[in-house]
Order: sequence, then C-alpha cells, then structure tokens
Amino acid sequence: MRILQVHNRYYSGTGGEDAVLAQELDLLRSHGHTVTQLIVSSADELQNAGLVKLINTWTTAVWSKRGYKATQEAIRNTSCDIVHVHNAFPLLSPSVFWAAKAMKVPVVTTLHNYRYVCAGALFYRDGHICEDCIGRAPWPALLHNCYKDSLPITSSIAAIQVVHRALSTFENKVDGYIALTEFARQQFIKSGLPGEKIHVKPNFVDGCPTSTPLEKRPYQIAFAGQIVSAKGIDLLLKVWNSMDKKGWRLVVMGQGPDEERLRAQYTVDGVEWLGQVPRERSLEILGESRYCVLPSRWFEGFPMVLVEGFARKTPAIVPDHGSFAEIVREGRDGIVVHDLSESNLRRGLESAMTLSGEEWLRYSNSAYERTRSEYSPEENHNILLDIYRKVIRQSHTASA
Repeated sequence: MRILQVHNRYYSGTGGEDAVLAQELDLLRSHGHTVTQLIVSSADELQNAGLVKLINTWTTAVWSKRGYKATQEAIRNTSCDIVHVHNAFPLLSPSVFWAAKAMKVPVVTTLHNYRYVCAGALFYRDGHICEDCIGRAPWPALLHNCYKDSLPITSSIAAIQVVHRALSTFENKVDGYIALTEFARQQFIKSGLPGEKIHVKPNFVDGCPTSTPLEKRPYQIAFAGQIVSAKGIDLLLKVWNSMDKKGWRLVVMGQGPDEERLRAQYTVDGVEWLGQVPRERSLEILGESRYCVLPSRWFEGFPMVLVEGFARKTPAIVPDHGSFAEIVREGRDGIVVHDLSESNLRRGLESAMTLSGEEWLRYSNSAYERTRSEYSPEENHNILLDIYRKVIRQSHTASA
C-alpha cells in the first residue's frame, strides 16, 4: 500500500506525536508498504509572536493555502492510496482534508489529543478536568484563554472549530479517525465527531526487551514525564514527603516549567531528580524500578511510559480516570487510585510498597503479556491496515 503521512511538528526536538509517527513509519515500511512524508515544523511559531505573525498564524491555522497546495502536490508525486494526517496545527490546517478529497484520495487522521473539540487540547483547565466546551460552541475556551493563557492564540483554535464545523469538514472531508482508546472515542462522539468514522488503535511498543528480575530491583518507583501540574507531579511529591518511605526512593525524570519550584520545595531524602534523561537510559531506569507512577490530573491520551514499563515487566500506579482504566487493569497490571487525592494516592503508594513478591510478580507478568498480546508491532500493524482498508472501501463506495 502507498501511504502519505502528513504532520506538523511542534518542537525542535522529538515530542510524543513525532515518536509515534516515526514508529508507524518504520512499522509500515518493515511490512513492505511505501510511505512518503509531508512534514513541516512550527517550533517556536506561537512563542513570543509579533502582531503580524500572530495574525498570519491565526488565519493559517484556520485555512492554510500552503497546506492545501503541499498536500495536493505530495499526492500527485506519490500516487498514494491513502493520506494519514497526524497533526495539521497550526501551519497545515484542516485544508489538508479538503485537498485530499479534491484529489479523490481517502484521508484518515489520528486524534493524538483533543484539539478539534477542546482549545486547550487536554480537557484540563486551572488544575482540574474541564469539559465545558463538549457539544457546544467554544465560548468557555475564549473566556478562560485555554491555550497558552493567550486570547489571540486560543481564538485561532476556537476559529478552527467553529469554521470547520460550519463547513462540515469533520463530517464530510475526513474519511476516518483514529482514537487511541475507547474512552477518547466516546469523548469525541460526545463532542460531535461522527462515531461511525472513529476507529480505536492504541500506540505500541517496539519489542519486549529483557527486564531486571525482582530480586535485583532496588526499592524504587519511577516518574517520567513533563514537570507540570497536569501530570500530578506536585501532588506526588507532596504525598511522598509526608510518607514513611521504608527505604523506598522516588526517581523523577523529565523537565518542565514547574521543575525549578518543585526541586526547591522538595529536596527531602528519598527523591532523586534526574532531569531530562536520554531515552535509552530512561527505559533502563523504568526496567530497574518496581513501579512506574503517573498520577496525572488530566485524562491523558495514551501515555507511552506505561506500556514501555509493561514491556520491561514494571507495573504501574495510576488514577482511575480517562484512558488509564483501559491501559492499567486494577489488580492485574498495577495499582489504580480511585478519586485521585492526597489520601487516596498515599494509600495507593503504600499498597504498592507493601505488596508481596508473589503478588508483584503476578502484576509484572500480566503487564508484560499485555504488551505481547495488545501492544505489539504486529498487532498494531494488523489494526492499522484494517482501518486503512475500511476507510478506502467506504470512501470508494461513497464516491461511486
């Protein structure tokens, strides 16, 4: 199959969406498919923008002439069977969907976040989950400046939603959507996207590497992620500071805007700040730890750190909301914290730290088996190809 991947990078480095894109590229090519990429980068595009650039970004995000022309040119050059859009914001815009339809090529897009239905992209605002814009015009987003605390930039995303809902872009110009979990699929349906077009395909883990056996693992719990409130790292540190840690330590990997403040506030024994760790080393640390903890306050999309830990036989400690309940099965793959709070997180950590070796091994083996049965490259390839074929078949039927 000939596939055109379309993507707008946010960062000068590699973000989560970029990593998934690269994984799928290698996966598809390894199975003999021809994959071409149309990639642009908007690193720092929305940071410290002047007025003229900001206005240009606003209009480009809603309808990009460059994105439209580049997509059509790439389709002509590749004679692709399907266009797979991973991210079109802000330089490519939903005009890429119109371009593909004009060329009579089916188009599918992966919904890595909630941007088409939530200006902040996370269903998270001011320290709590927010669903105020679900099923309605995005006035609350404008009221609260939900994207980067900026009204002009938030208005550009709100304009994407309003304009393209009015144009029926999301109903008529996109042949298929890929949601990462069933929870996310239901959120998109409630927000107005056509449910019959939304397919579920999780991310996957490359292989199942050798893991450190229990007896060689230190009494260590690992956190890996951006150091921001949405990830719940401040809550984790507050709880950890108040606990009898019984010889356990917490290893914190990552960087973020709250890092300096939290490092100064939580310099107690039992917390090791590693900062940004090279990927291979971070995976080693996950495999050396007894648990991976991710007490996120927001729903999350599909946190790869959890399944990367699973592949190394490391169970997880997570809250019970959003996608977590699908990824971590309570009593099987780790500890699930109900109604995330200080007291409940403390109980979850204490439960994990007092688990017997036999119980830990049961969790560990169950987590590992999940990666082999549900999150393997082969299973992911089968799901993705099935989605492509369905979308192509339905597109051709509709146009006949």
